[in-house]
Amino acid sequence: MIGRGGWTCFLTVILSINGLGCMGDDGRAHYEDGIVRLEASEYEAAVKSLDRAIEVNPEYFEAYERRANAKLYLKDYKGMIADSTRSVEINPEHASAYNTRCLAHYYLEDFQSVVEDATKAVELKPDYAEAWINRGLAHQELGEDDKALADYSNAAEAGQDEWATDARFHRAFLFYDNGDYSAAFADFDHVLQQRVEHDPTGYQLSYCNFYMGTIHFLEGAFTESVTAYESYLEGLDEIDLEAIVYSLIVRSRAGEGGGFDGEALLEGADTESFDFAALEMFGGRMSSGQLIERAESDDEDLRARQRCKAFFYIAEKYLLDGDNTNAANYFKKCQELGLTKRREHRFAGQEMQRLEKLRF
Repeated sequence: MIGRGGWTCFLTVILSINGLGCMGDDGRAHYEDGIVRLEASEYEAAVKSLDRAIEVNPEYFEAYERRANAKLYLKDYKGMIADSTRSVEINPEHASAYNTRCLAHYYLEDFQSVVEDATKAVELKPDYAEAWINRGLAHQELGEDDKALADYSNAAEAGQDEWATDARFHRAFLFYDNGDYSAAFADFDHVLQQRVEHDPTGYQLSYCNFYMGTIHFLEGAFTESVTAYESYLEGLDEIDLEAIVYSLIVRSRAGEGGGFDGEALLEGADTESFDFAALEMFGGRMSSGQLIERAESDDEDLRARQRCKAFFYIAEKYLLDGDNTNAANYFKKCQELGLTKRREHRFAGQEMQRLEKLRF
């Protein structure tokens, strides 16, 4: 999976051994050994076995493609392209080789080539959900969200349960990024239900809970937001201070109290992080001015992101203290930074609308 703001996206590799060609017995034996080693994450050994399969039968197009799969994990992207290209030279109808080659292009950030190879794959195999997803990811990188949305929808319709779920997962993020929270929530909820049943410890389940909590926050459904954020936190193996801040904010907004001390919850946390400083401010151990100072950085982008957070957190602190005037001022400061994709920017916009309604 290739990361998404750290939140990560899917590119797929097929490791099944279906569709073997009518090759010589020796070539097949080396090929099957390579597949076993590939599935066991023994990538260098897999390459060696597939080397031998190709030596026995230089026309073994499946072996070239599977060797390209192994080279993915060895980060030999040029080698992947060479092997996938040889595979389609031998068999131009081998759709999965085009899909494999698009992976290498993705890692080399040649997104137009990803689109071209994934397009060839789906032309050969219209129900190739993995290739539809990969093309969607490339279209997103190229800023072509409408095309990406169509690709994910095609994947959702073409794929079996697993691939359909993956497609809806990616589509949910695209809906969210473009402000269609109702459609995003529907896809996140669908994925969550599938993952609860089939992959209860997987990362997709955690992401769904986090973003459903975020959408509930945006919609002012604070009690539901509490439930989603806490489900997210319970599923983690490590501390996510940002999510803890959000959880404590929505708990207070939902009237559940709980304060902002939470020392037991924060045991082992990075006390130098910006979000820990925010918790200190909410707990009365740091002033708003000190939090703004902590947002400063020589990295201009980091400074802007942290100032966006600082203004939002300070506004929420004023809001919880009943000072709506100062809350509105800091929500406005957050918005004026123009970081429209940031959660805090979106939260601030919704909070300003709620405050505006209270004036009438």
